[in-house]
Amino acid sequence: MEPNIEIAQTLFKQNKYKETINTCNQILATDSNSIEAMKLIAQSCLATRKIEDARLYFNKALTLEPDDYEIIKDLGNTYQAVGDSNTAKNYYQQAIAINSSYAPALTNLGTIELINGNKQDALALLLKATESDPQLAPAWGNLANGYVQQGKTQEAEIACRKAIELNSNLFNSHFLLGSILLRQKKLQEAELSIRKSIELNPNLFNSHFLLGSILLGQKKLQEAEQPLRKTIELKPDFFQAHLNLGAVLKDLGKLQEAEISIRKAIEINPNLFNPHFLLGTILLGKKKLQDAEQPLRKTIELNPDFFQAHLSLGVVLKDLGQLQEAEISTRKAIEIKPDFAEAHNNLGIILKDLGKIQEAELSYRKAIEIKPDFAEAHSNLGNIFKDLGKLQEAELSLRKAIELKPDFAESYSNLGNIFKDLGKLQEAELYTRKAIELKPNFANAHSNLGAILRDLGKLQEAELSLRKAIELKPDFAESYSNLGNIFKDLGKLQEAELYTRKAIEIKPNRLLYFNYASCLFEKRSLDEAKININKAYSLTGNEVKNYLLFAAESGINYAKKQSTNQSQSDHVEASKKFDRIILNRTVENELLSYLYTLKNKQLKFTKDVRYGNGLCSDFNLFEDKSEIIKKLEMDLKEISKKALRKKEIIINDSFFNIFTSGSGAKSHNHIGPQDKNFGLCQHKYSLVYYLEIGDQTVEEPGILKLYNPEEEILPKNGMIIIINGEKYHSVSYSGNKDRVMVGINFYGF
Repeated sequence: MEPNIEIAQTLFKQNKYKETINTCNQILATDSNSIEAMKLIAQSCLATRKIEDARLYFNKALTLEPDDYEIIKDLGNTYQAVGDSNTAKNYYQQAIAINSSYAPALTNLGTIELINGNKQDALALLLKATESDPQLAPAWGNLANGYVQQGKTQEAEIACRKAIELNSNLFNSHFLLGSILLRQKKLQEAELSIRKSIELNPNLFNSHFLLGSILLGQKKLQEAEQPLRKTIELKPDFFQAHLNLGAVLKDLGKLQEAEISIRKAIEINPNLFNPHFLLGTILLGKKKLQDAEQPLRKTIELNPDFFQAHLSLGVVLKDLGQLQEAEISTRKAIEIKPDFAEAHNNLGIILKDLGKIQEAELSYRKAIEIKPDFAEAHSNLGNIFKDLGKLQEAELSLRKAIELKPDFAESYSNLGNIFKDLGKLQEAELYTRKAIELKPNFANAHSNLGAILRDLGKLQEAELSLRKAIELKPDFAESYSNLGNIFKDLGKLQEAELYTRKAIEIKPNRLLYFNYASCLFEKRSLDEAKININKAYSLTGNEVKNYLLFAAESGINYAKKQSTNQSQSDHVEASKKFDRIILNRTVENELLSYLYTLKNKQLKFTKDVRYGNGLCSDFNLFEDKSEIIKKLEMDLKEISKKALRKKEIIINDSFFNIFTSGSGAKSHNHIGPQDKNFGLCQHKYSLVYYLEIGDQTVEEPGILKLYNPEEEILPKNGMIIIINGEKYHSVSYSGNKDRVMVGINFYGF
């Protein structure tokens, strides 16, 4: 078939540029003045980036047809292709001068003006192009770009959609539409547009980056990873892509890979605070606390007002044990952002660890005031109430935390601890098991359950729970200690000693040395037991009150004395079972009135065996420094020594009760879990001293009821009754006058 211009045009439309050129050359061989053949050769050369050849043939055609504005426009395209916008602009202006409504030249000139920042001129040219040729897709696409630069988002979207309607293969228009939809928070539509852009041009790094950003905005983290990696493959030095990839990998839990990405971002641009902050949080997540501190401090150096960096630094410093510095950092975060509930909560945690319980309570309350549905703050406040002995308030706070966050395992576990402290072991077991159901690998809950089951006498189940806690947390000192206690209960002293010693290796404290000494006491290694009690003395902390260590030491000394040659009378005396004794002490009027001035709380809020609307103190009455209380303490000690024929009295509880009508105490004794150690049960006593007996003409006049054997004692003013600590007793009072007593629980040796 003889070559003709129609065949050449068909080949060009099929992007067969080499064949187009060959066909056109054959046409020119027979017709050297074929302008159409020259134009097709030039356009094919331009498409294959043979710029000089394109210019040559365009100029040849222009020589034959000087006023052909299409050729002039195409010559402008050759200069635009090599970045010579000024020359290109001149050619486009020449073409428009010949044909003022020539849309392609208007479009290209408008695009150059847009690049040069001449937004108004550009927009006018592009609008004229779309009016001259409403079917010219590139004109609509570039008009959309102009609208974007002017902030006219709605108009930009309409122009973009028109361009795509006219030519669905314009990848730039799909990309621009995706960008517009992203700004409008239409993430799903934006994702579709960007994916189409990538389909049409898979080598545009911006499209892959924008897709990753859209997927990140939709929390599609696993899907976001791939386009961000593709962005970096296409543009390895793209800072934001490394930063975003690091953020995605962090949230996916791929902390090692996340760290690599963020360090690369910092290498590219070390002067932006964001990557330093992200690196710090990643290292914090990897428990590399010392490594995390430096990038967080760098973040603050670059952006001193970035409150989250101060907060995260506070977390790092807290975990490093630098509590004072942690407090300073967290307070700085609050100073910058006073309504930041998480910062107030974190400050509460730090203050609690510093022993500033009252301040911690205020911080948790502030966090809740700012964010009433902050479950963690309610839970933490509950723990503070527990430490303060406000068990009712603690229970309410923890129940609120669970209401707000029904899968909050820690709150269930803490609620279980409260019920354990209240002696409600079935409820304690129930809530602790719920914590484990919600969080099967919750080592603390397994350990707590073991302690509860021990108190319930379910020793084999307790052992299994504690072994599970150790399996989950091999350095869990408390679990080793509790396991040692179980073996001690079972009489397996070798195992008890082994596990308690392991606990001490991990985390030595006074309680563990106390427990270890107790194992040695049961083995009758009394000298070693005393050495370990002395070790307990040497350690700071509040795990064991001093009175208990004093009592343990006295118990050891008593056992040593028994093991030596005693007289027969001593053995007889030691074997006697004390029951009760009644004594008397004159009541000072000023003592009675002074008690009413001391801090007190209502009986019904004690959550122990006492009930009613009366008042009571805490269990540290004798810590009051007044002369009258010190005299009372001294007198009661001397009276108890003489009555019980003891050389030493160690008081562990001292308190007062003011019973009003309907008050009382249910049947109870005063033997605690620690009294099972060092034979302390046989040395434990309770004393009650009546300052005001109230109204004894009523049905329930406040009789002290003793059990096994049963006895009822109607008190008198000044009466002192001392009973064996193991003896159960109760009281009920319905009089209208106040019934006032002072009580102490003590060890006698």
